[in-house]
Amino acid sequence: MKWNDIRADFRKKYRSLSKEGQKNFLLFLNREYLIPTAELEVITGLKDYQIKYILYKDGGAIDEEGN
Repeated sequence: MKWNDIRADFRKKYRSLSKEGQKNFLLFLNREYLIPTAELEVITGLKDYQIKYILYKDGGAIDEEGN
């Protein structure tokens, strides 16, 4: 499977969830798949600062440098 197909699947899954489910899915993608913020922006449609706020607020690692 190509990355574009995987990303499209993640995007469909994300959009089908409730707001709380979307937050949990975002955390899951970041923690389990280590997807960087730039890719999470494409998947979720959120801005960089919105994603970082969610990840920081819930104690997740934001990126490999710990930012």
